[in-house]
Amino acid sequence: MSTTDFRDALIPKPLQTDKQHGRFYHLDLSVLEDEELMDELHYLQPLLWGLDSKHWLRERVGMIEAEIMKRRGNSRYKPSRKQIPKLAKGVDL
Repeated sequence: MSTTDFRDALIPKPLQTDKQHGRFYHLDLSVLEDEELMDELHYLQPLLWGLDSKHWLRERVGMIEAEIMKRRGNSRYKPSRKQIPKLAKGVDL
């Protein structure tokens, strides 16, 4: 089984069960514990390499990050996104 097949197998099938429907539409995030959210986030992040920007796993990671920020506030968790570097101030002699 290739890596792509493995990642696609992680996408729930919303028409099979109510649980998979809730997971597909990220309705399960509000009932997960903080530790479960962090575990899933750390599990999924390495799998994003080489995926299309519209892939469900990317959407899932974004939703998990949003849920973590909502619960903890912006100061305790920063998503891993490109940040604009701050320019250093010059030294006056």
